[in-house]
Amino acid sequence: MSPSRSSSRIRYPARVACSRTNPILEPVWRVHSRGAFGMLVLGLLGVMAARFALARNEPVFTQTRQYSPTTGDTGAFVTRAFTLAGHRSNVELRIETDLSNASAYFNLALLAEDGGTGYDFGREVSNYAGVEDGESWHEGSARATR
Repeated sequence: MSPSRSSSRIRYPARVACSRTNPILEPVWRVHSRGAFGMLVLGLLGVMAARFALARNEPVFTQTRQYSPTTGDTGAFVTRAFTLAGHRSNVELRIETDLSNASAYFNLALLAEDGGTGYDFGREVSNYAGVEDGESWHEGSARATR
């Protein structure tokens, strides 16, 4: 016969629920890491604001071209040289068309006059619209930005 738990001389550990193992309310590293993270976020926001304030945001080249597939012209052309002044940064290229239910693909290249680094890229512009089952729909845009 096995002894019952209450009559046994063996002391069993008290039953406890899940609780913290560390009696300290807030670890020191956690308090200091919050302040460091906050300073890092403020510094990052400061750098972003400075870059935004120092951006030139000025057009360096604008040209209007007209293309007609009936003339047999490929539409290829070379622009005049233009200068990107200021510090080294990003360049935005914008293509605006009057396409309606059509698409066009543009092969573009930005080349340095001195034979330095060149950037070759392409952009598709398509603009379609119509009515189906009494509801109008629109797909694409007549503009593209890169």
